[in-house]
Order: sequence, then structure tokens, then C-alpha cells
Amino acid sequence: MTLFSEAINRSEGFSFGSNKAIEDLSEYGFDDATQSISINNGQTWRFYEDANFQGNYIDVGPNTAMDVGEFGLSISSFQAIN
Repeated sequence: MTLFSEAINRSEGFSFGSNKAIEDLSEYGFDDATQSISINNGQTWRFYEDANFQGNYIDVGPNTAMDVGEFGLSISSFQAIN
């Protein structure tokens, strides 16, 4: 699973990849910075507005690449849900 600071198909920006749950993206310098998400496996991932898997969320995947719009700018934690 990879988070991107730019929209899908844009070459500039930063990315953050993980295959495990992250409780607080601020520890990795990627809090509230997501513009797009790519899921490259058979899992569905849940992305939360707040740290520690709290607040509103969206589910993405499996095998999906998508822009997440305004919600992405509030993503602070995530975990696989299946």
C-alpha cells in the first residue's frame, strides 16, 4: 500500500509505503498529506481522519489506485481490515 502527496499519474511529490498498520502518520512526516492511494495487493485498507484509528474513515482496495480528494488531506492513520 502506498500513499502519494500528489494525484495519481503525477511524477512529482512524495510517497509513503507500508504493509502494516500505522497509528500516527505524523511520526513519519506524512500526516494530512495524502492526495492519492495505491493498493497493490488483495487487502482492503481503512484510512482514518485521526491518529489511533479514530474519526471518519474510507475503505480502499484491493488492487485499487485512486485520488482521495479533500479527505486525503486529513488522513492520519490506517490499517488493513481484511
